[in-house]
Amino acid sequence: MNLLNLKCGSFNLLYENGLIRKIKIGETEIIRMIFAAVRDHNWGTLPPVILKETIDHSREGFTIQLETEYIQKEINFRANYIIRGEQNQISFEMHGKAMSSFLKNRIGICVLHPVKECAGIKATVIHNDNTIEDFKFPKQIAPHQPLKNIKQMSWEPASGIKARLDFFGDVFEMEDQRNWTDASYKIYSTPLELPFPVRVKEREEFSQKIVLNADLTRQINKQTDDQISFCWDNESKLNLPEWGLGASSTNRFISSEEVDLLSGLQIGQLRVDIHLEKADWQKNLNKVVRDAELLNTPLFLCVYLNDNYHLELNAFLDFIGNWKHLLKAILPVGLNHLSHPSFNEIAKEIRKHFPKVKTGTGVNGYFAELNRNRPEVSQADFVSFAVCPQVHAVDEISIYENLEGLAEVIKSAKTLFPKVPVWISPITLKQRFNVVATEDEKYTGPEELAPQVDSRQSSMFAANWTLGAFKQLAQSGADLVDFYETAGWRGILNMELTSNLLPEYHKPVFPLFYLFRVLSEIEYLHPSVSSHPELIDGLVFKKEGFTEIVFVNYSEENQKVNLPLNDRKARLFSLSGYRENSDFFTTCNHFYLPPHCISILRL
Repeated sequence: MNLLNLKCGSFNLLYENGLIRKIKIGETEIIRMIFAAVRDHNWGTLPPVILKETIDHSREGFTIQLETEYIQKEINFRANYIIRGEQNQISFEMHGKAMSSFLKNRIGICVLHPVKECAGIKATVIHNDNTIEDFKFPKQIAPHQPLKNIKQMSWEPASGIKARLDFFGDVFEMEDQRNWTDASYKIYSTPLELPFPVRVKEREEFSQKIVLNADLTRQINKQTDDQISFCWDNESKLNLPEWGLGASSTNRFISSEEVDLLSGLQIGQLRVDIHLEKADWQKNLNKVVRDAELLNTPLFLCVYLNDNYHLELNAFLDFIGNWKHLLKAILPVGLNHLSHPSFNEIAKEIRKHFPKVKTGTGVNGYFAELNRNRPEVSQADFVSFAVCPQVHAVDEISIYENLEGLAEVIKSAKTLFPKVPVWISPITLKQRFNVVATEDEKYTGPEELAPQVDSRQSSMFAANWTLGAFKQLAQSGADLVDFYETAGWRGILNMELTSNLLPEYHKPVFPLFYLFRVLSEIEYLHPSVSSHPELIDGLVFKKEGFTEIVFVNYSEENQKVNLPLNDRKARLFSLSGYRENSDFFTTCNHFYLPPHCISILRL
């Protein structure tokens, strides 16, 4: 269903399919989201199926009643939810029952606190033993749970607003979701320090409740400024991070048509994982080398090594020596995806063979793994970690909202490793593998339906998010970023359509390709700011003496954008028709952006 605007007292919020989000008082976001999650033994989140939904709402308040079920493989779980709002109070209540026996890592209600309103502010926490703790939401990303055993929390998200949360039915704690580039602090149950997974018995019942209250000590302006403005600094310049693509993981070679298109991009490097513990690593490396030679693009290799690495490393160095002219960088990691414990010795050996190749440390997982297992970096040319926007959320609204989390991880990484370049590699739309899986995940079905494939890869959604991600990474100071793959189901184009299992992939050239074609023309950026970055954002740069702005509209509606244009003439391009077709118009310091679209304005 569509988003439903709700009110109760001073609260304004949105309801969507069993969750509430953007709980605000005036302009202040109090809570980002309240929702329930059922997570399986590998931390997979099951989507709820709503069996029955009753919504009763007015200007005074609302009551929402839901009957839902969660079914996947052995899991069969049913839950009833009651969400109420009256005066300045919102409650979210769950009553669930297992209809089968199954393994779970977590079942319960979650609360997300926004970073912008909360980072660094004070809170008072009452624990389950009734002890009181003075707490501060962390500014630097906390590697482990910053708060445990929460019974009640109170804080002031803005002057004149006092908020309080009360928790019932389980033991709740907080984690810093910026570790996975989510722009929130999450309160959840049950504690992570308890053993998991846990077998739920058939007919076992779960009951939880969370209550949010607010007290206002002054009049809060309820009027919101709906006008969107976008401005930039013509005097300042930002260097772009070097950017590259992942090598294609498909079972085929990239085609001559794909090579012709990709060769027109300024691809800085091809990034690929090489598992030396596997028998076919030489075959896989040969395939990647062929692609790199055809594209005339250097290689960035993430190399997996055993703890007893000497034989593997020597074999790799001998083999890759034939193509040392293609090597740009090597990231050695252990089989646990973390920084190799013998990095300094490995780096010394690599530099002996390839003195011009950059050798870095880090993880082939997320910032969480880097933050919790901080490597020694004195001998590293760079520190690296990966990004995926769907570790926790899969819906488009949440993924767009979390873009600001990318800047948070860059800031924290540069604080932890102040003298070392920060590389984000790779960035993928879906997870390449589950870093925290409790057992191996097996898939033997069609390649285009693999768990790593998102059907939205070929859509404007992927291009929209990527533009926002590139801005966040560039303006926060990332030094190098690698996105997606060259070709295939996880790439930026796919000229060889071999089946119709994914009807979304009808176009062999994806919007992502056209975006990277534009990025290839950018020498530097002017820093820019959107007044409503959750709706529109953009990149500003100079090209052929003109100012160009690549705008993205994340919303479902046309958006009017005010610009400091002084009635200058402008030309508007579509992304796919960039420099090929346009409409002339004279602006009166504003123009309209079409929904779910990237547009390019040339001034």
